[in-house]
Amino acid sequence: MKSRVAAEREYRKALKLNPDFAVAGLRLAVLLTQEKRDLEYARQLALRAEELEPADGLAAATAGYALYLSGHEQAGLREILDAAEQYRYNGKLWLLAAQVAAEAGYPGVAKQCLEAARRVLPRRPALPGGSAGTSTP
Repeated sequence: MKSRVAAEREYRKALKLNPDFAVAGLRLAVLLTQEKRDLEYARQLALRAEELEPADGLAAATAGYALYLSGHEQAGLREILDAAEQYRYNGKLWLLAAQVAAEAGYPGVAKQCLEAARRVLPRRPALPGGSAGTSTP
């Protein structure tokens, strides 16, 4: 917990020095959504990060997740799905979309998202005596 508090303090310091520091804003947004607090601020940070440095869709999906967590389930899920579709080769976005769809009561959408994730995520090679993709590190 101490490391999260310290991280939050450092991200806030960095943003005070440079409000356009997209990486610090996105990391703070992710931290806040993980802790389910300051969700409107987290959303603003994520949207700004996506505007400044669109990269892999994480910022757009984080903005959608903050919206979802703040009680706007359908709109939040739609934003996460939009991010996953726009950055369709980022399997992590499909996994987040699957999780949120399942939580929101859309099992069919969750299944489709899991299938999309399975198509784009790398598969681990089989270990001797094991089956492909089921090995653990």
